[in-house]
Amino acid sequence: MQKGLYQNLSSSYLPLLQSVTLGAGRESYRALAKLAHELKNSLQTAANAHSADEGTVWIVHDSLTINIFRSILSAGSFRTEVFVDTQSVKAKLLTASPDIILISTHFSDLIALIHDQHPDIEIVLTGSGDIAASIALLQSRSQLNHMIFDHAFESVFMQRNFLTNCQKIVSGDIFGIEKYLDSGTFIVDSVISGNTSRTQVLDELAKNIAATGLSNVLTRKAHHLTDELLMNSIYDAPIDLKTNTPRYNHLTRAVSVELEPAEYGRFRYGFDGTVLALSIEDPFGALPRDVILKYLKSCFEGEFGKLNETEGKGGGGMGLYQIISSADLFVANILPGERTEVIVLINVHERLPSRMHTFHYFYQNKTALNKKSDHEVKLASVIDGLQKLCERDDPKAVAAIARAAKDLSKDLTGQKSSSLRESVLVISANKRHQRALKSVLGIGAIDLTMEDKLPEIPLATVPMLIAVDDTICDAAPELKRAFPEAKIIALSDRDPQAAWNHLQTHPELAQVMSLDLPKNLLHKLLLTHTSRLLQKELVSLPHYLAFGSTIKAFPKTIERSTFHLQSPDEIEKITSLALALRRFQPSGELSFGFDPHVFGLVLKWKEKLTREAVLARLTPDQSDADMKTIYAQSHAVIISIAKDYNELILLRFHSHEEVPEPFLYTFFDEA
Repeated sequence: MQKGLYQNLSSSYLPLLQSVTLGAGRESYRALAKLAHELKNSLQTAANAHSADEGTVWIVHDSLTINIFRSILSAGSFRTEVFVDTQSVKAKLLTASPDIILISTHFSDLIALIHDQHPDIEIVLTGSGDIAASIALLQSRSQLNHMIFDHAFESVFMQRNFLTNCQKIVSGDIFGIEKYLDSGTFIVDSVISGNTSRTQVLDELAKNIAATGLSNVLTRKAHHLTDELLMNSIYDAPIDLKTNTPRYNHLTRAVSVELEPAEYGRFRYGFDGTVLALSIEDPFGALPRDVILKYLKSCFEGEFGKLNETEGKGGGGMGLYQIISSADLFVANILPGERTEVIVLINVHERLPSRMHTFHYFYQNKTALNKKSDHEVKLASVIDGLQKLCERDDPKAVAAIARAAKDLSKDLTGQKSSSLRESVLVISANKRHQRALKSVLGIGAIDLTMEDKLPEIPLATVPMLIAVDDTICDAAPELKRAFPEAKIIALSDRDPQAAWNHLQTHPELAQVMSLDLPKNLLHKLLLTHTSRLLQKELVSLPHYLAFGSTIKAFPKTIERSTFHLQSPDEIEKITSLALALRRFQPSGELSFGFDPHVFGLVLKWKEKLTREAVLARLTPDQSDADMKTIYAQSHAVIISIAKDYNELILLRFHSHEEVPEPFLYTFFDEA
């Protein structure tokens, strides 16, 4: 959540940077450099824009997995074509060239031809799961950066991330753990300046993960993976730019290292209730794929540590191997000479059949995506100046830092701002309700307070979101008077009609949230809706879908190929919902989007609606046949009321568990 970023920049960090003086001392300069890195990282995150570019994917395969590939890719803006023999691929390459070729190891003889004659085509290799043979094949072709074992596609988690990774290949927008998490996930962002910050980060991680209610096993696993990532960032990543040689990896890990400001790393993590994502970044962009594969080969062959012995390194030689073999998904993103990001995902609900399901090495070379903002350039000059001051006191460096910080302060004056840390108050004696909120809000830039009963007012902190048990909805007027800026939601295990009655009776309620949902679906709705309400923003269909999914106009004629991921029974339900929406508002624009988890329909139209009008038209208890269809066939009914348009969103979740009748969720633009 980046609201409040500009206020914090102009009111706290920048004055500190402007106050730098000669003779302040090395530790003072290092502390200021850490602040500058925090600002640079925040600005970089705030500027990230996720787009869904169109792309062409050829599928060269000889199994039923073809249908799974096409189904997943149909959720995005991908044009697919299937080939089942070598000759047809060779013939097609004479006249056309795709962005991606998804190819089975059975057709590995094509790889050399494609790379030699069409080096711009990205190959994604799929194999049977022979790890040693797969590593050997990856080592044999330097341009082969992606491999997925066939068994991985049995997992919805892996299907979703396959879509995300294909979108990253096509768009060139490769950095960021947000792409692998549900919309609205709170991200913890820390600067890594050496072993001191490593200890602090590990302590904070343990505290935050414990707050989500994850098991001790998962907590220990996350701690171990994080420690390995941090040690790689501190000991292995930094290089001497003059000699292009490692600076610290000859040291044993018992030797404490504090990095120079220009070497600082960045650790980020977030949890969306289903996936825990960890990432480490460094400013060197020097993690070759060959190094990863070399260590993997050594460790899978049982030669742990031999490479480090022969190359004079201080570690045990198992770090990368342990990271990759323990993760449910491992991704390396590289901008040569500038930035390395290693991402590790842990799926906390879906148990995957074995380890090392994929290998993904993204190499960014699109210059349009590498252009730095003016803010980043100015902060880079601040960090460069502080690096020089760490080496020796330099009046020119002091002047340059103060000038850049002053310019930044001017640039950011008047930008939209609010408190960076949001406060959430949960009032419920129901432990299940408390656990649900903790699981999605326990990590992140928020202060979460749990109360079993109504607390005494005033409170030490002013909440921006208040979640109450629906048995104490009568307290909503009092809470709204005490905290007029806060959004109030009720937590309920009851039926949709009871939830609608609460909305009707208590206009102070922004929403009534159903907690009677399968865990992964509950987390998705809770996270998406609480983050939107905290930011006082409306929700739209893309917020519920994976990165890489696209929103398309709903076709007038329904064909099986339009909805690859859906069964015939599911298509029938989708069709009935679409017809009901068209009759509900004939002049509206009807669109759809989906991913391996969710199918969504959205109707957009212009009409000025009040809260009373919305509740009257969308009541679950009425004789209208179309409204009965909407509540019978949907798993969530969401309406966003903006100043000049309305959006009615219907969601259907893909779940092995039974999904109860949907609640009505309302979002009103109060700007």
